Amino acid sequence: MLKTLLKTTYDKPTNAAYLQIELFSAKQRYKETLIEYVNRIRNLVQAVSEISTQGKSASNALAVKTNIREQALLVFLEGINDRIKVMVKSKNPSILEQAIQIAIIEDKNITPSEVRSNNHFNNRAKGEAQKYNKGNCHVCGKYGHYARDCRFKKGNPRNEGSKPSTNKPTANAYLICTYWSKKGPTIDKCYKNKDKCDKG
Repeated sequence: MLKTLLKTTYDKPTNAAYLQIELFSAKQRYKETLIEYVNRIRNLVQAVSEISTQGKSASNALAVKTNIREQALLVFLEGINDRIKVMVKSKNPSILEQAIQIAIIEDKNITPSEVRSNNHFNNRAKGEAQKYNKGNCHVCGKYGHYARDCRFKKGNPRNEGSKPSTNKPTANAYLICTYWSKKGPTIDKCYKNKDKCDKG
């Protein structure tokens, strides 16, 4: 009794609404092959058709199945991988099976070297963007690295054995005014309370 109650409560739902939502929101998943996606769509179409046509007359059941297949065609075309989506849509398939056959042919036509070259191009573009998106160091004032990676920072374990840093500020570095406790002007440029400020 408890086992059947738990099974009906927590088992995978098989009602028409759940299966329709699964079908109409289906997209090819990351690392899912085209064949796996096609089989998932076919299984969902069959399950939705069987549940939706129970207890209907033959003409109504045929109309429901036709409608489900038309919707499945649209879902399939929108859910396939972007590499072949445009090619399949350009052939303008009228039924789901025709779209599946076109997609399989187009997927076979894309060679692994083309996929690798596209990935290499995308990875190279990301690397170049990362190279130029480095920030401004607040320790030495130079572009291209952050303060946590600065080689002139005191107490940085990577700096052991490097040349000793001088206490002279560089062109873009700031001194902290001890009177104001803010980054900003050095003591010689502090125009308020020159007498009270000293170098930090």
